Amino acid sequence: MIKRIRQLYKAIRAGITAEDESFINEYLTLDERKLFDTMAVYDKRHALNVAASAAKLVRQYQITVNFRLMMKAALLHDIGRTADTVILSDKILLVLLEMLPPRLQ
Repeated sequence: MIKRIRQLYKAIRAGITAEDESFINEYLTLDERKLFDTMAVYDKRHALNVAASAAKLVRQYQITVNFRLMMKAALLHDIGRTADTVILSDKILLVLLEMLPPRLQ
């Protein structure tokens, strides 16, 4: 439950910094950036967090990988979630419903 409350707080407070903007522009083409910008800010923040985690794992385990491609994939992995198709309140409701105990049959 605490984990879900933290997720909600982070989603509500999500933001993109100037440093994030530079990072995004470094790895995405203009057309890819247009797609990225269709996502809600909390999904953009999530994508940036995934990219940071992936980069950390590459460094930690000294993995040989096409780093540019991996960053692009991390940033675009949820591209189907556009701001007008996935609404934060809907996501919150679904998470709360999942926490309910199963009905007795």
